[in-house]
This record gives sequence, structure tokens and C-alpha cells, in this order.
Amino acid sequence: MDLRQIKYFVAVVEEGSITAAARRLNVVQPAVSMQLRKLEEEFGVVLFDRTARGMSLNGKAQKLYESCVHILSEVAAAGRSLRSTEPVADNFLNVGFLHSSGYGFMPAVLREVCEADPDCRVASREGYNDTLLDQLAQGVTDIAIVSSVKQNEKLPHEHLGSEQLLLVGCAGSGLADLSSMPASHLRGKRLVLTPRLRRRFAADFGRAGVEIEPSLEVESATGIFGLVRTPGWYSVLPAAALCGVDRAEYEATPVSEPTMTRSLWLARSDARPLTATGALFMRTARRILSENPYCSVAPPSPGTARSGPSSDPRRLVMAKASAGQA
Repeated sequence: MDLRQIKYFVAVVEEGSITAAARRLNVVQPAVSMQLRKLEEEFGVVLFDRTARGMSLNGKAQKLYESCVHILSEVAAAGRSLRSTEPVADNFLNVGFLHSSGYGFMPAVLREVCEADPDCRVASREGYNDTLLDQLAQGVTDIAIVSSVKQNEKLPHEHLGSEQLLLVGCAGSGLADLSSMPASHLRGKRLVLTPRLRRRFAADFGRAGVEIEPSLEVESATGIFGLVRTPGWYSVLPAAALCGVDRAEYEATPVSEPTMTRSLWLARSDARPLTATGALFMRTARRILSENPYCSVAPPSPGTARSGPSSDPRRLVMAKASAGQA
């Protein structure tokens, strides 16, 4: 039994189904099923009672679940303990971010943080939502911007806001002239999507009776933007992915029927106190999002703001021009 099997097992127990567990872990359902099957084969027992309404833990597996929760807690505590002994300067920050934020949003935030505080030292890690939360729990990173904190709600966190999902095309594609693009109109377009967003669309669009098949699946935001720069190629991306992107190169419009949004959260490690650079990062991320008309930013939680250098806006936010700027 390894840590991945333990994580998957705990997720299925707490979510009540493989589908919900896969969504929480940001993995495909067959991966969860395979790890559960290996776990049952290793112990020679059936761990779940499977019904049409979901999966429930049977009596034999209850003790295993309690042990697994304890193991995950101990692993996280061990990581925090190892890193808490390391002296950390007040101007050091280790941040995590989602793959979709790697092209425009995070470079814009980090650039402004470093310009506002030239003495700061920042390290960054790109990853999936569950990986980012694991790194926070283990003290590997200090702050991460994630789309869900459900996997570890014990971490300090605050709601950053929500973002619409946008259809993105090259300059001159005509998207800037549209108020929105119905999902049904995406049929026949040459789409490039990330695998995880493709799975979400399959569920959300499916409920609306719309089936979308991408021409390509690409994990890297940089790769997607490179393709979308070519006429005739499109992608559906979270609005924050386009913060900091020069709108002379791209156009975008919200996807509608159904309209889709995604939440964003600022989560922090409890292994070390929030530094001045960390507070600056959080303020900068919130402000950059607030200037994107397709993002709705939540007010900061009381007590999270800290004094530190302020920064000046020095970027182009790629978004449809607001009224009077078209």
C-alpha cells in the first residue's frame, strides 16, 4: 500500500463515489478504480458496498479508513516539522499555481511582486489542484492559488473570487464583437483543451445536451496559447489565464448556454507564518484579478492583510474592452 492508494481510498470514502473522488483529486475515474482494486486485492477483502446510489464503507474497512487518515496527517506533519526548522527570510516566498495560470496570470503577479520588492526571493511551482494542496500541507510551498480547497479544508484559506470560462481565439477572430458564444456553437470549431477542462466540459455540456470533441489536448497553457495564436484555432480557458496577456494577440468571449464559472482560492501553509512578501503576493493577485471584467473578486478575509510594499499596475490585461473602449 502506497500513499497514492491511501489518498484515493480516503477520497472515495469521504466523497461517496469514484466519480466525485476523481473530481476532487483531479484525475480520471479509471485511475481511482484501479488503485481501489489493487488495495482490495492486497488485503483480500471488499472495502466498499456498491449500490446504485454510490459507495459506502463496510465494517471491515472502517478501521482502515481511520488508519489512513492518521497516516496522511502524520506525513503532512512530518513535512511541516522538517521545514519549520529552516530559517525563512521575511522576503522569501514559495508559491504554487495551476497549469492554466502559467502563461499570463502568474507571470504578471510575480513580475509585479518582484518590481515592488526588488529584494524579495520567489520560487514557484506549477501543478494540479490536489498536488498544490499536498505541497502546502507538507510545507513545501507557502501560498497557492487553487480552484478548490475541499481536499484539505484545514489549511488556512480564503475565497479569492470566481472566473468565467471564455472562448479564446486569435486577434481578428471576431470574438471581441460577441457578448457570448453558446456552447452548441463550439461544434465544428478546431478546439485545443487541457485534459482536465475537457473532462469538466464533458460533464457540464453533457447536462445541456451538447457534446464537444477537441481536436487536441494540451496540458501546457503556453502550448495552448501558441496554437490559439493561429487563425482557426480556439480554446476554452478560465478568465484568470488571460490576465497579463497582450490583448493585441488574442480575443475572448464568455461561453454561454450553459454559462460556466470556476472558483479561485488563496490557500496557505500553516508550517510558517505569512511573510511580508506573501502578503504582497496575495494583494497583487487579488488586484490583478479585479481588473479582469470576467472575474468577480471576493473581499479579503479580515486579518490576512499585512503591511508591505505596494505595486503599480504595469501590464496589459487581456480581456474584452469595457464599454467605451471597444
